[in-house]
Amino acid sequence: MHVLLLSILQAEYIFIAFFLLKCKNRQADELGSPIPRFLS
Repeated sequence: MHVLLLSILQAEYIFIAFFLLKCKNRQADELGSPIPRFLS
């Protein structure tokens, strides 16, 4: 049970980090700044 809860929390953190990364990439594209995107 504890392991399941931890894995769910970890998945949520990964999803949130990925979502923020995508938002940052979209902002960089709109601004036209040459920021390298490693996880595009």
